[in-house]
Amino acid sequence: MSSEQGGARYNAAMSDFARLPVPKLRRDLAAAAFGRGGGSTIRRTTGTLVAAVALVVVPALLSAHEVTHNGTVVALKTAKYAQPSGGTREVRELEVAVVDPKTKRVANRVFTITDKTKITRAGKPVTTADVTAQKDEKVAVVVDHDKPGDEAIQVRFDAAK
Repeated sequence: MSSEQGGARYNAAMSDFARLPVPKLRRDLAAAAFGRGGGSTIRRTTGTLVAAVALVVVPALLSAHEVTHNGTVVALKTAKYAQPSGGTREVRELEVAVVDPKTKRVANRVFTITDKTKITRAGKPVTTADVTAQKDEKVAVVVDHDKPGDEAIQVRFDAAK
């Protein structure tokens, strides 16, 4: 539709609304009917509201819900698990005595150490194969609370004695 045709339709609509008693009401009804003016404030407010909600919600969704468990080492073991496709898989497991924040009681938790786990001792990186731990050694284990299981994202050991 050309602008001339649109203008003609607008003018015809204005003459139809000429019988309405209030000039401002006639102008607003015609503008709303043909997409001129009217509603821009609502669209602007809605757009601003959506942008504000997105700024708050999106970073929260993208960030992992990481939890740090501080405790002492109980044991570091290598376990073998059978796989559905056959064969076995070796997994390093770190058992840590952790104080439960709700009950304030000490409970042993087992964390899985994978090749993706970042391991440090006194701030220096250690490979998964070279990890050693002694009983009652202080450790901090970071896990992603949103993922199933207790796969360690990061393990931080204090300096060896």
